[in-house]
Amino acid sequence: MKDTRKKLRTLVADQFKPSDFVDYKSFLAALYKAMNEDSKYSYVQFAEDCGFKPTNIMYQYMQGVRRLTLKAGKEIEKALGLKKAERRYFEQMVVLAGATSGEARDSALTKMRFIKDGKLDSSREKDQLQFLGEWYHPVILEMISLPDFDHSPEWIVDNIVPKIKVDEAKRSLELLLDLDLIRLEGNTYQTTGKSMNTGHRVRSLAFSSYHQNMLKISQESLANVEATQRNISAVTVSVDEDGYKEIKQLIHDFNEKVMQLAEKQKENDRIYQMNIQLFPFRCPKPKRKKKKESRT
Repeated sequence: MKDTRKKLRTLVADQFKPSDFVDYKSFLAALYKAMNEDSKYSYVQFAEDCGFKPTNIMYQYMQGVRRLTLKAGKEIEKALGLKKAERRYFEQMVVLAGATSGEARDSALTKMRFIKDGKLDSSREKDQLQFLGEWYHPVILEMISLPDFDHSPEWIVDNIVPKIKVDEAKRSLELLLDLDLIRLEGNTYQTTGKSMNTGHRVRSLAFSSYHQNMLKISQESLANVEATQRNISAVTVSVDEDGYKEIKQLIHDFNEKVMQLAEKQKENDRIYQMNIQLFPFRCPKPKRKKKKESRT
């Protein structure tokens, strides 16, 4: 085995676990960056170390120019020495990236959460992953602050949309107690005002699951919620790099204003989810550095 592949395997075993990522491209890019600290490690060598012929195929996978198949993924798993849970997790990352339907993406994310949960030692990290893995936990947390909240799982089921089961409402209240986001005072629940700060081991997967769930419910609201009770709009624009950054800042400022407005409300009687997505249909291709010509 070549020294570079041994080093690559050591990095995977000690520092860069697939389960610390959500996207296989980010995982491979982190590995390549670590191997390329002295700028002498090439994409061609990276491909060979990952079980392929010495070509630029890894660059294509990392840039999304070429989609990684399960068959090719298995070659990478073998070359990197991935075992058991990390191997299954990597495979689901490949499935997630190639998913062409919401159901396929949901299935892959669910499997990734299940595998990740089994690798977490901290019960709090497991609870955090569960909190963001189901859409209704943050919603129920907000419901507790409503003036007419009845403090019973049955009331939650009668008032939440989309519908959930009574057992799910009960488990959600237990989870919120375990996370110290609510407390029980007599027979009533009260929010603690504490925020949930997720660690790096669960953050990326947890938030991917959260946004995936909210996007799904947003789509369903087109058919299930009256137009007078929702606002869904979209615009397609072309901008340069500075324009993109300015839009991001506008979104940030708008989110802050919405939060400030919500904090001023006194007679809350409804809960809304606001999703704002900004994504590209076309991005400039990354420029590859030209190799310096050697002088003789």
